[in-house]
Amino acid sequence: MKKHLTLLTTFVVALISILPISNASAETAWRYWSYWQLNDGTWEMAMTGAADVKAEDGQVQGWRYITAGMEVTADLAPRTDETFETICADVEKKDGIARVALVVDFGDASDYSNPDDIENLQSSATSCVEINEGDPSSLLLGSEFEVREETGMVCGVNNLPATGCGEEVEIPATEEPELTTTSLEGEVEDDEGNLLINLGGALAAVGIGFFIYKKFKKN
Repeated sequence: MKKHLTLLTTFVVALISILPISNASAETAWRYWSYWQLNDGTWEMAMTGAADVKAEDGQVQGWRYITAGMEVTADLAPRTDETFETICADVEKKDGIARVALVVDFGDASDYSNPDDIENLQSSATSCVEINEGDPSSLLLGSEFEVREETGMVCGVNNLPATGCGEEVEIPATEEPELTTTSLEGEVEDDEGNLLINLGGALAAVGIGFFIYKKFKKN
């Protein structure tokens, strides 16, 4: 009996060894206009909407069209080396008026699905916006750019993208190193393209193993 189980176990091992193992997957992401604030020289994605941020003199605020999942990293912040001093250098301070440096980054071609949007993709732009101190910062973007909104959400800036709002997409997730196993002959099987062939061989191996097990059991 022990010998029979050993034979069956050998074929089960063969089944496992010839099936490729892959950790490739995808995650849900969205394409949207993200809102940022520059604090002490570091871009931080705002935790509230622009309507809830009061305009103050000396602020640097930014928008960037991005493709991102649940986690938004610093490399998706607006891309510029300019500061408040350079953007608002020629604008004098007035009583009761806040000067806010505004940065708009239209993202990359890979962030758009419509060919017309890609063809009309614009370079990043900066502007020094004057607004009443304490007014909601949501007024800044619309004072300098054409803004398309839906239910209070910024969907398009200067017609980019021309349609849609918060488009959902699938992006490749970070892949973990693939696991490979060794067959009974010592060969490494790691070609996912042979999945069907391997699966057929695996089923055949199990069938043969079960046949041998039944044959020896009768004896």
